[in-house]
Amino acid sequence: MNEIDETLLNDAYFQIYVFLDKDKDKLVKFVDKFGEQQINFPVHLYDREKVVTYLSNKLANNQEIDVAFESRLLGYSKRWVNTILREYQKSKIQDEQNGKEDE
Repeated sequence: MNEIDETLLNDAYFQIYVFLDKDKDKLVKFVDKFGEQQINFPVHLYDREKVVTYLSNKLANNQEIDVAFESRLLGYSKRWVNTILREYQKSKIQDEQNGKEDE
């Protein structure tokens, strides 16, 4: 498949071809690598569990979190970010209470 007739491309491949700046060699490599797979991309760019860890680390290091900024940056809703922050605070309080009970 050395020559590609772009007028015959499946719409999905044509969109990828355009995205690759109509580089036929890159399209051929893409098809060779992924052509027989069905690829579903996640809605979010960032992995949910990794984002939770990222936010938890910021809180553990006493860094201020601007919910609006972080939600835009990470691609998650303000509500979801606030939920993670509340859960972190709850777990921290429980850990502190459990530590006092052990004494």
